[in-house]
Amino acid sequence: MDCALARGFWGPQQRCNIINFCNRCAHYIRTQLPIKYDRTPLQPVVIGYLSQLVRMDIVGSLPETTKGNRYLWLMIAYFTKWCEAVASPSADAVSNTKAIFDHRIANRGTPERLHSDRGTCFENAAVA
Repeated sequence: MDCALARGFWGPQQRCNIINFCNRCAHYIRTQLPIKYDRTPLQPVVIGYLSQLVRMDIVGSLPETTKGNRYLWLMIAYFTKWCEAVASPSADAVSNTKAIFDHRIANRGTPERLHSDRGTCFENAAVA
């Protein structure tokens, strides 16, 4: 683009037109260099025994079921990779606490640590 400008060609909005043309050109898209993102390298999570670490997350808002549920609470044990999904009508702290106690602690015991993405439904006094 800059070489065309250096050769003396000029037109109104030329730079914008050239960029738009290049972005639509299939050959240019296939041959341009990929964008490099600086990512932090992944670190292994070392787990030594059952119920040491449980990962929690929420999926939703999903289409409402016949029972009125719109969210899924997911709990995954790191050591065994055991997954549990609990349907819930809401994504609040009360539903989160109920899912933890009724489906995780009552059936498999209290985990040493809970790991989450620090969403608002996990960062509250009821869960702490």
